Amino acid sequence: MAGKTAKGKCTGAIPPCLPAAKNRNCTPATSKRDARVNEPTCQPRSVGGTILGLLSILCWSLSIAFARRVTEDFGIFDGLAISFFAGGTLGCVWLASTGRLRRALAMPRAYHLVCGGLMVGYCLCYSMAIGLACDRQTVLEVGIINYLWPGLTMLLAVPILGRRAKPLLLPGILLAFAGAALSLGQGSGFSWDAFGRHLLSCSRAHLLALAAALLWGLYSNFNARLSVGTDGVAAPLHLMAAGMGLFVMRIATGGSTTWHPDDVSWIYLAATAIFPVLLGYMFWEAAMRRGHLNIVVPASYGTPLLSTVVSVFVLGVQPGPGLWIACMLVIAGALICKSALREPVA
Repeated sequence: MAGKTAKGKCTGAIPPCLPAAKNRNCTPATSKRDARVNEPTCQPRSVGGTILGLLSILCWSLSIAFARRVTEDFGIFDGLAISFFAGGTLGCVWLASTGRLRRALAMPRAYHLVCGGLMVGYCLCYSMAIGLACDRQTVLEVGIINYLWPGLTMLLAVPILGRRAKPLLLPGILLAFAGAALSLGQGSGFSWDAFGRHLLSCSRAHLLALAAALLWGLYSNFNARLSVGTDGVAAPLHLMAAGMGLFVMRIATGGSTTWHPDDVSWIYLAATAIFPVLLGYMFWEAAMRRGHLNIVVPASYGTPLLSTVVSVFVLGVQPGPGLWIACMLVIAGALICKSALREPVA
């Protein structure tokens, strides 16, 4: 992925929480530091690329609900392992058909080891968090905790990408975490007793969701740092590795899974592989290279809300007002964090 900073310099694989560009053309790096954190060129922006970016947000909004349906019918590991591996394989076929697979394989070893490892770790934590959630109501909470990653990405951009931060960064992070904590009250209003009981009853899922958010924040920043000067798209390779990692986890834990799918279950399995996994990543990559980021990036901040709405309908859950407030606090915290970031010191 490639994007643009507010000053128009290209950066590799900008995550959806980093500032969007306001101008159309990129300028080359002007210092040695810029050369390390900015990619020299980018492609002209287009309406088609922007539309693909908006479609990627819609695809990702399906991920929590679809993943839960898959884990319910195919087990914690098997269903999502198939989805990640199949989506990654289809992505590799697309790369090969467009002559880009060789470029993906030729990316630096450090990029594959670090970013690939973080991608696999994220997918493992994300999958287990959803699969181990006590019930479908808890899945909504896991989703909100997972969406702490925008704020964490911006916090980690300070040490990893050399970004400067205003004092508002810390309040933004605290506000986002307050929203995540509020969601643990089962959407019925916050109380310390309810918070403690619910946290203990499903602590593994909540902690795994928090780990997933941290891993994706690390992935986003190291992806931006280590992909400088490259034009390969390695996400399909890493998604295949994540699928294999889930299979290995199932074997390592000695878990046995009894599948009980119906016709709808197979539809959800295929849809998960195609939409959140394959098209979500491919469309976002295209948007970061060719879309109008001043439209796509702000729109991505609505993903937690849209994901929660989709989950409510697909999973048949009726959350209380507290959960919606929690979701808005996470979004508000991410927006505050975004406004607190400055450009790297030259």
